Amino acid sequence: EAGTVISTLVETDPVEVLFAVPGAEMEGLTVGQAVSIRRTDGSELATGYVRVIDPRIDTGTRMGSVKALVANPERRIQ
Repeated sequence: EAGTVISTLVETDPVEVLFAVPGAEMEGLTVGQAVSIRRTDGSELATGYVRVIDPRIDTGTRMGSVKALVANPERRIQ
């Protein structure tokens, strides 16, 4: 949903982004896999790669966690 906080920015370049991923989609993810950060209008903001896949699934939300490292030299992600 637009306006929902999905991650917290700590460092500006590179940026480590924490994603919540539906548990059913976790099996298809691999470390090193390319990721794309997009604006709500669908335009690409930045690219990076999966760095860490947490194998645990939250039983309440049925979501897993994935960390990606994304280059942000122009500081477009804030």
